[in-house]
Amino acid sequence: MRTHVLALSPLVFVLLSCGGTTSNQANELFSFAPEPAGAHCPQGGVALQMGLDKNGDGVLQASEIDPSLTQYACNGKDGTPVVTNTQGLSSLVEATLEPAGANCAYGGERIDVGLDTSGDGRLQTSEITQTTFLCNRDPLIDVHVGDVFIDGPEDLAALAGVRIIGGDLRVRGPPGAKLELPNLEHLLGNLVIDGGALTNQNTPQNVPGLTTVSLPALVSVVNVFIYAQDDLVTLSLPQLTLNTSIYIVGALRFTTLDAPLLPGGSANQIVLTSAPALTKLSLPALADVDVLRVEGDTALTTVDLPKLTSVRTKLTFYGDTVFDRCSAAHLWNKLTTRPSQVAIEGDLTGTCLDSDLCGALPLSFSNGKLVECVTKGTWADGESTCLGLGGHLLWFESAAELEATQALTAGAAGFIQGWLGYNDVATPGTFVPTSGFSAYDPTKQTGFWGKDQPDAHNAYSALDANGFAFTGSKTDVARPLCRIPSH
Repeated sequence: MRTHVLALSPLVFVLLSCGGTTSNQANELFSFAPEPAGAHCPQGGVALQMGLDKNGDGVLQASEIDPSLTQYACNGKDGTPVVTNTQGLSSLVEATLEPAGANCAYGGERIDVGLDTSGDGRLQTSEITQTTFLCNRDPLIDVHVGDVFIDGPEDLAALAGVRIIGGDLRVRGPPGAKLELPNLEHLLGNLVIDGGALTNQNTPQNVPGLTTVSLPALVSVVNVFIYAQDDLVTLSLPQLTLNTSIYIVGALRFTTLDAPLLPGGSANQIVLTSAPALTKLSLPALADVDVLRVEGDTALTTVDLPKLTSVRTKLTFYGDTVFDRCSAAHLWNKLTTRPSQVAIEGDLTGTCLDSDLCGALPLSFSNGKLVECVTKGTWADGESTCLGLGGHLLWFESAAELEATQALTAGAAGFIQGWLGYNDVATPGTFVPTSGFSAYDPTKQTGFWGKDQPDAHNAYSALDANGFAFTGSKTDVARPLCRIPSH
C-alpha cells in the first residue's frame, strides 16, 4: 500500500503502479489531473489516467496515455468537489492492490481519494470520498493459441499486440518490406519463412519484397527456418536468449544475423549456407553449439565467436572461398569440446602454422602420439603437414596400435576419412609406409582393408568412417592423420 499527498492543480501528479507487469514489461504509470466540466464529468472532477512508460523517463507523457484506460472521479451534481481544500486540508490519494473479484475480474488497483481531516497524513476509511478501480486486462488478451499464418499486410497488422504465439509463425506471403512484431516475446513453435507454402509448392519459395525480419522482444523460439529467400537482408533477434536452432539456407542477399545474446546456455544448430552476400558472422554470446555449419558463403571474411568453446557434433567451414584458414585455426584451437565431424576448408593463403590446425587425438602410442588436422588436402599435402609437425602420415607398429586406432575412429560418429602413410607408388600392389621404418605390415592383416579394397594400383591409403582402409588417387582430398614420434 502507498499513500500520496495530491494537491489538485493544473500540474499532473504521477504515481508509479505497484502492481503487476505489462505485456512489454514497461512500467505502468498513473496520472491524476483536474477534469473540466464536460462529457466525462458534468460538474468537473479528477481524471485518473494510465499508460506505459515507453521511454523510461518515469513521467507519463501525453503520448503515453491510453484513453481507453482513463477513469474519472466526478464532482457531485451540485458541483461539490470530490475533494476540497477550502479548510486548508491536504487531499490524499491512496493506491492499493485489488485482488481478483467482483470489482476487477483479473485484479488491479483500487484508488481512494479523500481529505486528511485527521491531519495524520494517512487516508482513513472515514475520510474516503471517492473510490475508483483500475483493473488489469485479461492476461490472455495478447496470447494467440495455435499456428499463425502471414499471407499479407493485414495479417501482420492483426498481430501487432501479440506477446505469445502458441504454435508456429509461418510467413507465406509478402507483408511488406519489413516484418516487425515489437511485442512478441515467446514463439512456442517455429518461425518459418517460405512463400512456397502459400502456393502448395514442395520446394521453398521466396517471399517477394521481404528484406527485414525484426522481432525486438523475442526471447524464445524453437527453430528458425529461412530457405530460398532472394530478398531477405536482415534477421534481427536482439533479445533471443534461449536454446534455438537457426537455419538460413539459400538467402542470396542476406548480410546480417543480429542475435547478440544467443544463447544463454547452448544452441542446437546454427546453419548458414549459400548466403553469398554474407561477409561477417558475429554471435558474441554463443558459447556452446551442437552443430555449426557455415558453407558456401563465398563473401565471408570474418567470423566473430569470442565465447565459443564447445562444438559437440559437427563443425564445417566449407566452400567459404575467402575465409582464411588462420581464422579457422583460432576458432579450432580454443575449443575445449571438439566435434567428431569437422571440415575446415578456407583460403589456404593464410600464414598460420600447420600445427595451428592440428590436435592430438585421445590415443597415445608407446613412442608417439596420433594427431588429426582439420584442413583437407591431397595425400602429398597431408605428408607435408605431418613433416612440419615432426612426423609422417600415420603408420602402425603393431596389431594393437591398428586395432586401437580403428576402435577410436569407428567410434566417432561421422568421422571424416583421413590419409594414412601407406602407398604403392614404388611397387604397384605393395603398400609401404612413407616413413620407411615400420617392421609391422598391417596391409597384409585381415581387417585392415575395407570391402573390395585395395581397388587400384599406384594409390594412396586412407581410413574411412568405419575404421577400415581404402585407396584414393593423388588428387583426392582428405584430412591428414599424423604420427608424431616422442623425442
